[in-house]
Amino acid sequence: MKKIGSIIMDENNADKIAKKLGDLLREARTEKRISQHSLSDQIEINTSYYSLIENGEVNLTLRKFLYICAGLEIRPDAVIRGLIDSIVNSVDS
Repeated sequence: MKKIGSIIMDENNADKIAKKLGDLLREARTEKRISQHSLSDQIEINTSYYSLIENGEVNLTLRKFLYICAGLEIRPDAVIRGLIDSIVNSVDS
């Protein structure tokens, strides 16, 4: 089994990781029935930019990630845990 660090640091996985993070944030937002527009306004970022985040097309900064988690009222560590679990599961399968 590959170590998680080598998986994350592999440039070939960067797009997959960004996409999965966007998917997790989208799932959290839709479960709470919050629109992209409403969340974007709340955390003061452009709606188009937020859409790019959910589509995995942006290299998300830690600060913006924390703002999004705060806006969604979710724990950042839970999102990261879900992201890591997803990465490990995709490599193991």
